[in-house]
Amino acid sequence: MKNSDEELKKENAICPYNLKCNRIFRLPILSLFNSCLCIFISYFLLTCIARLNFPLRTITIGVLTVYAFSFHLLARKALRDPFHPDIIFTIGHLIQFVIPQIVFATGLFNNIMYEHTQQVKTFFPETIFAVLVAQTVFNIPFCLLRTRTHELSDSTIKKMPLFIILIAIGVWISRTLLVLTGSYFHYIPGLNFVNTSVLYSPLAIISTLGRIVLIFLCIKMFRKVKCRGTIFISIYVLIEICWHLLSAKRMEFFIALLCIIFAYIYVKKKIPLTAVACFILILFVGSPLIVYYRFAVQESSNKNNSYVSTPITAIKKIAGSDMKISIYMLIDRINDGQYTAGCIKTVPENIPFWQGKTYKRILWIPVPRVLYHQRPAFQLNYLIMILGLPPTATSAPVTMVGEAYINYGWLGIPVVFLILGTIYKAFEYIFGTNLSSSQAAIFLFFYIMMIRMTVDPAVSQLSWMLKIIILLCVCKFFESGLLFRKKHNSEL
Repeated sequence: MKNSDEELKKENAICPYNLKCNRIFRLPILSLFNSCLCIFISYFLLTCIARLNFPLRTITIGVLTVYAFSFHLLARKALRDPFHPDIIFTIGHLIQFVIPQIVFATGLFNNIMYEHTQQVKTFFPETIFAVLVAQTVFNIPFCLLRTRTHELSDSTIKKMPLFIILIAIGVWISRTLLVLTGSYFHYIPGLNFVNTSVLYSPLAIISTLGRIVLIFLCIKMFRKVKCRGTIFISIYVLIEICWHLLSAKRMEFFIALLCIIFAYIYVKKKIPLTAVACFILILFVGSPLIVYYRFAVQESSNKNNSYVSTPITAIKKIAGSDMKISIYMLIDRINDGQYTAGCIKTVPENIPFWQGKTYKRILWIPVPRVLYHQRPAFQLNYLIMILGLPPTATSAPVTMVGEAYINYGWLGIPVVFLILGTIYKAFEYIFGTNLSSSQAAIFLFFYIMMIRMTVDPAVSQLSWMLKIIILLCVCKFFESGLLFRKKHNSEL
């Protein structure tokens, strides 16, 4: 009798929880229907409002898209657990496609807008609509299937894992070689190593893995209230930030800051509002400063001057610049949706559909460029493919949505994004649970990259996914202790 009473109490305690879980589970499906409704309304607005009325079309469809994406983020509880591909891609599309085009539609920057943006801005509504369709279809596997939460498997971190130590050594060896070859700074005209050497790409990739070390150390710092290595971790974090800042690479610098914020959110399960506000402030103030610093570095290289004076020159330039121009430069820099608009405008009117040619490059993923120098480039340059300009040091992305469109048109967008969404969901389901701190650092490294993957072609995304899988497998091998067990058995 006692056992039955206890079982009844357990059932009564479990049932409300199950009901609550079922309600939460239905929310993503509700967000899916909500996004579909927004798609139908947006299509109606596209057909009813004249193209010449570009501001009204852009703002109305943009507001609908912001609403649909925001509803999805709330339904998926992004504030508590944002580390899922559909959430990261939704945020990336909002930041790099929807919001900048809404801002430009207001006309605040018409008098200083670049020529290319002026030419393609009438296709901003179609671009936002394409993004809404693509993201909605991408979200289907994540809305229909239950989400597995990312939890750390170990409660404490007693020492630095060998895997992280080896990565750190490789990172700083590659960075030393980049400095010695003159490839450290953003871009210096006439530099042959970056443009011609097949070693630059692997060295740059290994250098990028430094974010994994940074995230791991931040996880260690945030998980331990009292940690002997806090001072060492703080110094290393500062060195990592300075490394990217002095290289005049804006994106690398801001990603390093995001690594710290992401590590905090992952450990504490909450968003540090103060840190996010500081990041946004640094984004607006630091972005133009880094641009002027970059120009000063190039001027110093042309005049054979010392690099020591370049930060001072940059500060003088930004002090005398127009704040409106600086804000416009930042918004235009993140407005990668303009290149999708250019694809929609140009294809197939001036350029025929590619009929899947860019996706054939996926077959080349297992082939390293170091071993086969003539392997096709994975990045798609909008300036060359769409505008027909000669190859230069400057590049612009075709974007993820743009690639689907230039290959198969409007019908290709939902098909491609459904396939990619299924692949990302399978990847998360297989590798995204019961993570050690080192594995969590690898995952966060990949999720931070996803923010920018909205502008990368499918071959680049799948290539990085393969690299992450290899890193996770190697990390699990080191943490399993098989290497040392074999050595110990051989000694016996």
